[in-house]
Amino acid sequence: MIRKMIAIIFLSVLTGTYLVGCGDGQESIKIEGSDTMLNLTTKWAQAFKEKHGNIKVQVSGGGSGKGIKALINKSVDFSMASRKMKEKEVEACKKVNIEPVEHIVAYDGLAIVVHKDNPLDEISFATLKKIYSDRGITNWNQVGGPDMKLVVFGRDSSSGTFVYFKEKVIGKKETDQYRDDMKRTQGNAQILDQVKTTRGGIGYVGLGYVEGQRGSVKVLKVRKKASDTALAPEHRDYPLCRPLHFYTNGEPTGNIKAFIDFALSEEGQKIVEEEGFIPKKKREG
Repeated sequence: MIRKMIAIIFLSVLTGTYLVGCGDGQESIKIEGSDTMLNLTTKWAQAFKEKHGNIKVQVSGGGSGKGIKALINKSVDFSMASRKMKEKEVEACKKVNIEPVEHIVAYDGLAIVVHKDNPLDEISFATLKKIYSDRGITNWNQVGGPDMKLVVFGRDSSSGTFVYFKEKVIGKKETDQYRDDMKRTQGNAQILDQVKTTRGGIGYVGLGYVEGQRGSVKVLKVRKKASDTALAPEHRDYPLCRPLHFYTNGEPTGNIKAFIDFALSEEGQKIVEEEGFIPKKKREG
């Protein structure tokens, strides 16, 4: 029995799946999607379990796209997404009688991270676009930085963060694409690990993932226009601030409603802050 439990825990870590609660005959909630939201939603699940001991909550990552696909396939109770649903996803929902309802549960300042020894302290949208779309930019000195090889890290295409950064910084046109030599990773933690050990590295991660890591990487302030003041991710007007969503099939009821209500409660929003994200009311005023 002990070996079986160890195996389950090990599998959960490898697959990015976290089970909160155990035992047969329990009511359950299954959630899947955004890697950015994985740790936060797991913390919510743990606190929710303390209040509702009869409910098992399973939280899995894999990316916003994967979570939305699971909602369409009716294999989850609701999905996590660090971006809005695409029109084609909404249409796919309608074809199978899914009515997607959006719930903003927190906000995230997408942090731009570089190696801790990089002398730069801030960066503009224009420079970020050059770095992430033009493979001809191979040295930091081409964008006002030191004479140092540039190594670009980003997420894979199933990630909501991948989509959000592309549309916000690179552009929404068909011709606006990531450089083809960008090193793609499956999660925020992997980007951080790479940037920590790559002197010329740059990446983007959810704000909650840099909590406790600021001595290992440097978080750059960002300005949208050359004339703007560069702002830190925690600032109310930070230009890469985005909502974090749950998507349900119709208006939630029962245990699903109870979970979302908890996430939006004072206790749930305190967890948002503890995890390094931005509470909903703090952003929306």
